[in-house]
Amino acid sequence: MHDWREFRATRYWREFRRSRNSCRTCREAVPPPPERQRRPDFSRRHGSGLPRCSSGGTTSTLKAGHELCFAKLAPVGGYINKNSMRLACVIYSTRQIEYKMAYYSKPEYSRREVNRAGEILISDDATLAEKDNALLIINNWRTSHNFPLNTFQKRLRRTAKSINNDSLVAQRIKRLASIKLKLERFPGMNMAQIQDIGGCRAILKDVTEVDKLVNIYKHGSRGIKHKIHKEQDYIDSPKPSGYRGIHLIYKYRSDKDKDYDDMRIEIQVRTLMQHAWATAVEIVGTFIKQSLKSSQGEEDWLRFFALMGSAMAISEGKPTVPDTPDDIKQLRQEITRLANKLDVVGHLTTFRKSIEVLGGERRLSNAHYYLIELDPAAGRVIIKSYAQTQLATASADYLLLEKRIANDTRDAVLVSADSVEALKLAFPNYYLDADFFLEQLRQFTTTGQLSLF
Repeated sequence: MHDWREFRATRYWREFRRSRNSCRTCREAVPPPPERQRRPDFSRRHGSGLPRCSSGGTTSTLKAGHELCFAKLAPVGGYINKNSMRLACVIYSTRQIEYKMAYYSKPEYSRREVNRAGEILISDDATLAEKDNALLIINNWRTSHNFPLNTFQKRLRRTAKSINNDSLVAQRIKRLASIKLKLERFPGMNMAQIQDIGGCRAILKDVTEVDKLVNIYKHGSRGIKHKIHKEQDYIDSPKPSGYRGIHLIYKYRSDKDKDYDDMRIEIQVRTLMQHAWATAVEIVGTFIKQSLKSSQGEEDWLRFFALMGSAMAISEGKPTVPDTPDDIKQLRQEITRLANKLDVVGHLTTFRKSIEVLGGERRLSNAHYYLIELDPAAGRVIIKSYAQTQLATASADYLLLEKRIANDTRDAVLVSADSVEALKLAFPNYYLDADFFLEQLRQFTTTGQLSLF
């Protein structure tokens, strides 16, 4: 039997060896690791001349996709010798890449084919077979964004937590309905040009923290290979709808895997107050079946949310929404009038009470992805959870669900979050939870002021 000391350089081998309990070259059993192992020094240069085992296992078997045999890698004087260290480092780095890449899709179609699939998606003349084929191509293109998206999400999480440990970070892949709407709104846009197929979001307490995070990305990101493609500051220049936040669009670049190069990932950064506004817009838009966030829908609702965007901007010391009053008194009067006319409090409160959450109690202990289905007519939210290694299954289920609900009032999205609790905070619109927005509305109509606390 192999001595575990021969494996001690690979501290993280336990993560990869669960399904590999024996050496594939000599078939000898691998004993369980001790509690603590020394971490190898990966900064060393790795040369050639790695040793062979008694059964002939060498680094060449690694290149062929097989595991190396650790036999004959005896430590010298109780420590790992140089050859053992080299071999352990080769195995660790290669297995780590294989482990991470095993469950990520790669783009299987050219960008020309992807763009053609986008044209078919919005075409009224396409046959059913053409539509189905287009959906397969779009879903592969969409799912392929998960690998670069995960890369950006991990860095965003670290950066946001360094500013405020209570910050929220989540990621999502764009819904088919949203893709179709965007292609219809912008006829000159190609499918491969959509910049937010993969998006991650950081929610911070206030604009000071938002500015800190954005400055780190803009000025403190030396050595990052990814290229910033565009910056959109909707805090200093709000959208006419009232939407506010900062978007950073990057083009992914890699030295190791070129398959994902130039895929665009959008990073959204917003405050809690801006997040509350966006949540309320999504909820109302879901029930009245209008895309309010895209400035499409009933005039009174559009005006109400534009005014609320200005009220929140004033409380954060930022510019107001175009074509809305800067005067607090006038703003308060108009918001109060529209809130009463539309019965905003009554509608949002009813929406929240009418919803039943199903499936959350059956979530996996190691859940990483969540498929959320919102059915307003039935008054329920169905949540299905997936482990990180089940991304392919989650993506396939996502596409099937979207095809099934394409012509009714239901909505679905595949997202990633730390937990169900974090999921509720990052995507409250799928739980019809606008409590924080209602609190701000009541406070402003009563006192003319807004505050987080």
